[in-house]
Amino acid sequence: LRDTTLDWEDMLPDPDFTRANQHSQKATLALTLGTSLQINPAGRMPLEALKNPNGKLVIVNLQHTPHDEDASVVIHAYVDHVMEGLLKELGLPKPD
Repeated sequence: LRDTTLDWEDMLPDPDFTRANQHSQKATLALTLGTSLQINPAGRMPLEALKNPNGKLVIVNLQHTPHDEDASVVIHAYVDHVMEGLLKELGLPKPD
């Protein structure tokens, strides 16, 4: 078994951290799903999209995050419900 959850004191392992950082810096849209964005440095990565021209940050989380004010769209709801609605709107099937 492999633990894929970041704990407060954990860093992302390299090369995963380097790749994630590179992609974050290139992104024009960061879609964050079910995260408080409080575990850093990973929690700051989605903010990199805002540094790009027309960059947008979308936060879907039940509770307020420290970056709600920075986001273009904030949805306080269950991620499953939001994604089901998005799939329906896009005419895509719900995965099993």
